[in-house]
Amino acid sequence: MNKIFLILLLLIFNIVVFAGGHQGLRDKTQENGQSTILNRNVNPVAFTRAAAIDTSLKVPGMTTWWDYQTNGQNQRMLVVLGDTVIVAVQFSDSTNAQISAGRTALYQVSFDGGLTWLTDPVVVAPQPLGGAYPDIWPVVLNGTRTITISGRQFSSGSKGYAGVDVQLTAGSVTTNIVPQPGSDFFSCLLSGTKIGGVYQSGDTLFFRKYDYSTNTYDSRLMLALPTAEIDANGRKAIASSTDGQNVFAMWYVSTAGVEKLAGKLSTDGGNTFGAMTTVMPTTFVANGDETSPWFGMDLTYKPNSSTVVAAWCTQPVSSVKGYKILSWSPGVNGGNPVVVADHTNMPVLGDTAWVFNSTAVIQVGMTYISHPTLAYSEDGSTLACVFSSVQKDSIVYPAPITLLYNDVYISYSSNDGSTWSTPKMISSCTVDGDEIYPVLSKTGNTTGNFGLLYYLSAYPGSSSFSQTTAPVSRTYPIYTRVNPVTGNTIPIGINTISIEIPERFSLAQNYPNPFNPSTTIRFQLSKASTVNIKIFDVTGREIESIVKGEMVQAGTHEVKFDASKFASGVYFYSLEADNFKETKKMMLVK
Repeated sequence: MNKIFLILLLLIFNIVVFAGGHQGLRDKTQENGQSTILNRNVNPVAFTRAAAIDTSLKVPGMTTWWDYQTNGQNQRMLVVLGDTVIVAVQFSDSTNAQISAGRTALYQVSFDGGLTWLTDPVVVAPQPLGGAYPDIWPVVLNGTRTITISGRQFSSGSKGYAGVDVQLTAGSVTTNIVPQPGSDFFSCLLSGTKIGGVYQSGDTLFFRKYDYSTNTYDSRLMLALPTAEIDANGRKAIASSTDGQNVFAMWYVSTAGVEKLAGKLSTDGGNTFGAMTTVMPTTFVANGDETSPWFGMDLTYKPNSSTVVAAWCTQPVSSVKGYKILSWSPGVNGGNPVVVADHTNMPVLGDTAWVFNSTAVIQVGMTYISHPTLAYSEDGSTLACVFSSVQKDSIVYPAPITLLYNDVYISYSSNDGSTWSTPKMISSCTVDGDEIYPVLSKTGNTTGNFGLLYYLSAYPGSSSFSQTTAPVSRTYPIYTRVNPVTGNTIPIGINTISIEIPERFSLAQNYPNPFNPSTTIRFQLSKASTVNIKIFDVTGREIESIVKGEMVQAGTHEVKFDASKFASGVYFYSLEADNFKETKKMMLVK
C-alpha cells in the first residue's frame, strides 16, 4: 500500500510541478506487436547544437538510415576470428527509414583485422524479402568457412528465418522461414551442423534447431505458454556453451504488474529443457533501490565451461535511482542479480535531481542506461560488459522534441560477475555524437583487447516509430577494439609489443628490409600521443597513410605495411607523434 501511494505521489508531482517529466507519462509504440516504451515530452527545455562526428572507424558500405538495432536481445552482429572480422547490419536507405519492411540484412568482411574491407557488402536477401535483427555465427559448410544468419524477414508479414551463405563473401544465401511462422528467430551455435533459436508463434515461446547443411528445421519444443509465462510482447534471448551442449533461453514478460525475466536451461544441446528459472522478479531491490526488469538483454557463456551470465537494463519503480544495468549468473550471489552500473558509479545518473527533472526523451526502446552486451576473453579470465548511457546534453528538433544523446561505457569483472569495475566511457565516444547499441564479439577477445561494434549518428532519436519528426540522419556502424580496464580504444592494425614506458620517442628500421610484399614498422612512445605514420614514394608524394591520427598509449608498438599494390623501388616512411618526427628509407623488391 505504501509503495502504491508513493508511486501516485511521484506521478502527480512529476506532472504538475515539472510539466511532464519523463517519469510522469509513458506511451507504448509497437512494431508488429512488439511493444517498446517511449517517454512523451511536455514543454521541453533544452538547447540546440550542431553535431560533428568522427566516422573514420565506420564499416564501409554499411551506413544506414535505420537506427533501431534491437528487438529484445542484443543482436550478435559481430564475429572476430583472428584477422577475420564479420559485421552484419539491417540496412535502410533514407527513403525507407520509416518503413519497417524496407530493411535489408547485409554483412561485411575484413581479412586483416578491420584495416580493409570488401569493396561491397554482401546482401543476405534483397527486397521485398529483406531482413532485420541479424544474428550471425561462423560455421563450416562442406569444408568451406561461412556464416549462418537469422532474425526477421518480411514475407507476407514479419517472420523468423535462418539461412547460410554457400561460402564466406559469396552472397549466395539460402534462407528458410521458421515453420508455423512466428516472430524473430534469435539464435545460438550448437554442435554439428545446427544452430538453435527461440521465437514466438501464437504468443507461445518455442525453441527450434536449424540444420544449415540441409536448410531444414527440427521439431519445435515449447518453452513458455501465454499468458501466465509469456505474453504477446515477450522479448527473448539465447546462448550456448562452447561445445553447444549447454543452452540457456531467457525471455522478458512485459505484462504490466507482472514484468519479469525468466529462463530455461538445456544440458543436452537443446533436446530437452529443465524447469523455469526466475532471473529477475517483477520488482527487485538493488543498492537499496526498487527496480523492474526491461528488455535490451544479452547472454554469454564462459569459454569451455557451463557458466552462463546474463545482463539487462531496468526501469524505476519508485525512484529514478532504479535505472540500472544488472547481471545474473546462477552460481553468483545466490542466484540474485548484481549491479553493474547505476547512480552509484555513473556520475550522470548520480545527479538524480537532473534525471528526475529532465523533460527530455530517450530514443524509443531505450532507458537512461541501456542495452548491455557481454563477452568473455578467450581464456575466460575477463568478462566485459558494454552499455550506453545518456548525456545531459540534449537537442531541440522542430515539433518541438527534446532527445538525449548517449555515450558508450565499459565495465569488467574478473570473477564471473560477482563484482564489477567502475564503468569507464570508451575513449572513442565523445559528446559530439550519439553512440548506441554496442555489440561485443563473443570470440577473438584477449584480457585487454575486446572487439566492439556500436552505432554512431549525428543526432539522437529513432527515425522510425513515433520519433519520425526527429531529423533523419545517417547511422554509422563503428568497429573498434577496446581495453576493458582503461576504456581506451586500441588502434586497429597497431600491435602493442610492450607497455613499459621507454625513455624517448623513436622509429626503428622496418623489417624485413628489403621486403616483398609486406614489412613491419616498430616505434616507441614515451607518452600517449596522437600518431600518424605515412608512406611516401621516391618523389616525396604521400601514397598511403597507415596510421591516421590514432591516440596510442605509451610503449612499444608495431604496424604492418602491405605494398602488394605498389611497384618495386625505394620508399620512405615517417612517424609523427607529439612534437617528434622521423623518416626512414625502405626498399620494396618484387
